[in-house]
Amino acid sequence: IFSINLFLWFKPDWFWLQFLMVAIGFAAKELIRWRREGRLVHIFNPSSLPLGLVSLVLILTDNTHMTYGQEIATTLFYAPHIYLFIFLIALPGQLLFGVTTMTMSAVLTMYAFGLGYFAATGTYFFIDKYIPIAVFLGMHLLFTDPSTSPRSELGRVIFGALYAASVIVLYSVLGSAGIPTFYDKLLAVPVLNLLVRRIDRFAKFPSLAWIDPARLAI
Repeated sequence: IFSINLFLWFKPDWFWLQFLMVAIGFAAKELIRWRREGRLVHIFNPSSLPLGLVSLVLILTDNTHMTYGQEIATTLFYAPHIYLFIFLIALPGQLLFGVTTMTMSAVLTMYAFGLGYFAATGTYFFIDKYIPIAVFLGMHLLFTDPSTSPRSELGRVIFGALYAASVIVLYSVLGSAGIPTFYDKLLAVPVLNLLVRRIDRFAKFPSLAWIDPARLAI
């Protein structure tokens, strides 16, 4: 519920839809499952699936005005030291659940892309910064559910890099289509959740062992 409210909030006249999003998240966790490593577990991140589905519906029906999504993405930056605050508030969960490599690879991938884009064009890809604050928030608190992400460390690195790449692509596509770009961080997570088993299998290729972060712990 906290994650959902951090990214999408319906205006008072349509606030009942906020409860529908929560219901979708709980229902998906209980009813949409698959078998991973001999266990029956939920497939989708409980907060990301309703956010992704509702975002898609809002885009297709041109009803973004029903939400405070754009305002949330914009006003997050007004708080002082917000990047540091998000990093510190997310750090305990990152370390406790072992998802630090996901966030780190997502941040580094987007930052590296931003540096390259700035060097090539003389301007920022995201208008005025390398990583927008709402995307930074998503990298720390939205896509990092350990139950719906890869199990292997290299898989989590790949997962994080794919999230950053998806945000970059979606930002470009949405902007070109005249659609509010704050949806960029919300749409891809359910798709990435569906790919986690393939990502883990790919991460186990012997030829990739030399870049596996798990080797550092040996």
